[in-house]
Parts: sequence; C-alpha cells; structure tokens
Amino acid sequence: MAAIPPIAYVSAASKVLVLTAGLRYGRRLPPARRWIFAWALIGLLIDGAMLVYALRKQNNHWMSYVAAPVEVSTLLFALSCWHLDRGRQILRTLAVAFVATVVVLVVFVESLTTFSLVRGPIESILIVAASLATLLLLLRDEQGNLFQRDWFWICAGLSLRYGALATLGFLIAYAKYRIAPLSVFAFPLIFIMTFIANLVYDPSSSIPQVLSQELFRQAHGIAE
Repeated sequence: MAAIPPIAYVSAASKVLVLTAGLRYGRRLPPARRWIFAWALIGLLIDGAMLVYALRKQNNHWMSYVAAPVEVSTLLFALSCWHLDRGRQILRTLAVAFVATVVVLVVFVESLTTFSLVRGPIESILIVAASLATLLLLLRDEQGNLFQRDWFWICAGLSLRYGALATLGFLIAYAKYRIAPLSVFAFPLIFIMTFIANLVYDPSSSIPQVLSQELFRQAHGIAE
C-alpha cells in the first residue's frame, strides 16, 4: 500500500473551515449554508473513517458508495435553496434519481474493491452542472457585490472541486492503464484542488482573507 501523502490530511482537515463558519452563526445560518454545513460534516466523518481503514490496510473503497448518495443529495438540496419552485423540484428529484442510480450501479456494474468507473464521473458532472446552472441563474439578476454573496463562493467552490475530480479522475484512469507515473501527480492534485475548494466555500471572504486571523468577521452582515 502506498504511503498517504501529507496533502491528503490537509485536504480532509480543511473541511473544518466550513464547519467553523457554520458554528459561528448557529441558528442564524441561512438554509443553503445549513446544507453545506451538513455536507462538510458528513465528508469529514467519511474521510476519517476511510483513513482508519487505509491505515489498517483494509479496503475502504466501499465507503465511497455509501457516502456518495448522501453527499450529492445534500449538495443538491443546498443548491435548490436558491431556486424557485420548479428549479427546486428539479434538483431534489435529481437527488433521488442519483441515489437510485448508485444502487443500480453497485448491483450491476461497479466493484466495491476499487475506484469507481461510472458513479464517480456521474457524481462530478452532476454537481458541476447543478452548481454552474445555479451560479449563472443568480448572476443574471445580481446587481450587487458578488464577493458578498454566499451563493457565489459556494457555487464556485463546488464547480472547482468537482470539476477537478472529473478531470483528474479521467487522468488517473488513463494513468492506470497507459501511463502509470501520471497517477503520482494526479492524486496529489485532487487533494490540492479539494483543499482550495474548501477555502472558497467560506462565503464571507476571499481566499487570502480566509487565511487571516479575522477569519469570518466580514461575514457578519451576510449571515443575518
């Protein structure tokens, strides 16, 4: 078993930034960000459990098939909060459809002992499409400062993370069968892009501000 790169730990731990933002505002947190908080918490727990299995040199791939339906549904429900009735219903219907799709893939297509061949790309494309559609829809009517809109940062972060996963997932699959050394670079890139995306999810600040001591001070007027 290959050693786990340090950036993997940093990437997983960066979800704490999202949770810290949510805990700061508690019940004042808007509905969409409550779903994002739930998604980050689920992701952190899953990452921790998968790490335990990995350190024990046990198969942890099966956990991704348990986590994916929950995480994707949570994200689609988060995005649906920024849509009117029709758009909200479409996104929530897609969440149910994705859960059913994962069940079918697990039974008939996928292997629980290796990386996903079908479920992963479907998951990434679905979230990228939903987040970009939400972003473009909201941009159409926005006349204020984008950098003070939580939906801008969250949609951008989701597009960044899942877009990277879709692209780099293809590279890993290609590396596995064609150019093995490429996987040495692809895996760390996934962790790096996930870490950057988790910084972007904070809707209160730009990335440099996230790294400052006054982490969430600028969000005070947004969360209320």
